[in-house]
Amino acid sequence: KSVSLIYIQLEQLVLNSVAKIFSTSSDEKNTLRLRGIKNNKIEVLPRGIDVDIFKHVQKTISNNPKILRLITVGSIRPQKRQSILIEVVNQLLLNGLDVHLSIIGEKDNFTMDVYKKYYNDMKKEISNKKLYKNIEFEGAVCQQRLSKFYENSDIAIFPSISESFGKSVIESISSGTPTIIAKECKAYCDFAEDGVNSIFSGSNVEEITKSILMLINNPKLYMKISENGEFIKEGYGWEVVTRKLEKELVKLLESNQKS
Repeated sequence: KSVSLIYIQLEQLVLNSVAKIFSTSSDEKNTLRLRGIKNNKIEVLPRGIDVDIFKHVQKTISNNPKILRLITVGSIRPQKRQSILIEVVNQLLLNGLDVHLSIIGEKDNFTMDVYKKYYNDMKKEISNKKLYKNIEFEGAVCQQRLSKFYENSDIAIFPSISESFGKSVIESISSGTPTIIAKECKAYCDFAEDGVNSIFSGSNVEEITKSILMLINNPKLYMKISENGEFIKEGYGWEVVTRKLEKELVKLLESNQKS
């Protein structure tokens, strides 16, 4: 809603003019098709992850964890919907859990005033609910440090209902951190499987809280979700993704030379 009309028009002009579009997900491809782009002009090519940094660590959990360590990753803005996790933390505390949420994402340099307001509103709500000891804004971090956050977290949560891809989700799953994602986000369906390598949840406080409690009360399911995360990186390492891109570019060049 904050994008100007001229930007949208210029973007459409580029989409119509280029020979090939590499889209990051099947869901984004469908969006492009709705904008009048022909199906055969779009190839789905996902983003890659650094498999040497985001190494798989098998997780287990006890029925009564002393402290439940949660993490969410993404730019702090309304689209990412981190704010609903404040009440999720509150509900978990009411269930007798000692819970800590780390929010990873840029918190100092905002490109829009609405993002800064969103961040400040979250801080106010955390203060009003007296959750400042349970929720911490970690800011933007390098990939190596992010990998350590995943390693030290029990569950990752991504409440966003709209994404073009979901790189942070793949990094989380492949790290072996049981990951809860909003089932409304169709882009995740290219790599996430409910009950296999992740948990699909409704994107509201009640269902996210329920999904967290289900995971920590079912150690076998928790361990299974963590274990299956190792296999996701086979198709998303940068070497694999780069080879796919190279192959498609060669085909495109050869086609242009023939014509």
